[in-house]
Amino acid sequence: VTWALRDMYAKQGLSPRQAAEILLKDPSGRSEKLLEEGRRHTRMQAERRARGKPDRVPPTDFTDYRSAEHMTMLRSRLKSIRPEEGDFIYTKTQNTGLEAVQRRGENLRQDMQVETTPVEVEPGRWALRVDKVPPSPSPQELRPQLRALYQAMKRGEACPALELGVVGPEEAARIRRCTGQDVLLEKRVLRLRDTAHAEERHGNERTKGQGDLREEDFLRYAEIVLDPDWIEKGNKPGSLVYMRRYADGTVYAVEQNKSGKRLEGRTMWRALPGARPEIVLGVPDDGENGEEGEE
Repeated sequence: VTWALRDMYAKQGLSPRQAAEILLKDPSGRSEKLLEEGRRHTRMQAERRARGKPDRVPPTDFTDYRSAEHMTMLRSRLKSIRPEEGDFIYTKTQNTGLEAVQRRGENLRQDMQVETTPVEVEPGRWALRVDKVPPSPSPQELRPQLRALYQAMKRGEACPALELGVVGPEEAARIRRCTGQDVLLEKRVLRLRDTAHAEERHGNERTKGQGDLREEDFLRYAEIVLDPDWIEKGNKPGSLVYMRRYADGTVYAVEQNKSGKRLEGRTMWRALPGARPEIVLGVPDDGENGEEGEE
């Protein structure tokens, strides 16, 4: 069964956990057909290796196989996550002495308008408790700036980076529960080169399950990352995949934390709806949800 699940993952683009969930939760027999396809794929790969030919890598499938009801369930679970005391504690300071932590708190207040209070997390070790974070601009307020960024990309002109605010405790708690990553007080930035990457790599329908990426999809970027239906851990280190379902498909946006100080927008794509046995995901307890994004 382990080998069959691995083959199913390789052929269908699923994680082993997702494959196991299909087997356990789908009594219709469709999962058995998927497993048989995986077994057939394994036999073909073995025959190719016996002839000295390289394995075929299955093409990326961007199709969104979740139903509208499933996405509604995920959104409800995401919104139900509430920050706990630990989610308010900012620990990204090299020196944990009281004076150093106080200086860091003053810098955060001056640079980012973040209000903090020093707290002793253990004897002799101090950190900052985040009391107040300036509110992020609303997605509607950011649409004109997103349009300017998109149009500058189309014309090949320079354009300033777009800042989407700072990640506060409530949002950081949701990201931590879904991906295991700590992004408290990181700035969100979207640059012109990231818009261009999305346009060049994901702006067409040549890839299976991927819809044409339009200007309206770019204008949804802030709405997707600030108010997503669900969040997943991406393939690349520090990457976060946000998704939001619309009538014409599910739009994904990816941010990546490279420096430990900011989340940079990386790419977007629009996935077309498809049909497959439901994969029911719960809110992970260990920071891993077993499903990775495309970036």
